[in-house]
Amino acid sequence: MKSGDATSSPSVENLYYDHHVWLQGWLRRRLGNAADLADLADLAQDAFLRLLIKPASGGFGSELEARAYLRTLANGMCIALWRRREVEQPWLDTLTTQPEALEPSPEHRVIIIVVTARRKTNKCGEHLDRLSLSSFRFT
Repeated sequence: MKSGDATSSPSVENLYYDHHVWLQGWLRRRLGNAADLADLADLAQDAFLRLLIKPASGGFGSELEARAYLRTLANGMCIALWRRREVEQPWLDTLTTQPEALEPSPEHRVIIIVVTARRKTNKCGEHLDRLSLSSFRFT
């Protein structure tokens, strides 16, 4: 531990300082190649966040108890991550098999330009209404 005597339970700050790197290493081994750095960092932070909201009456008698608690939290979060990915993957596979949004054809683009131009000229006044849009060339 960073500071404090052996009889007091470790503070969250000391637990974070002493165990954050260890927990990320444990998560890296547990998740294997499937994990990216963002997942590892998120899971480690979530474990310490849950540690913060743990009832203060329990506390930890030693660093071993603290590590065991962190490992239990992290293990549950790994299982939740795997379950979430099992649900997400079929949805992602479906998205990749669907055709991409179609680009408007050149004709459709011209129609959009003409309609937009007509709307703008209608707002400009009566003398512009006489202007024929057919005199413009769209390339």
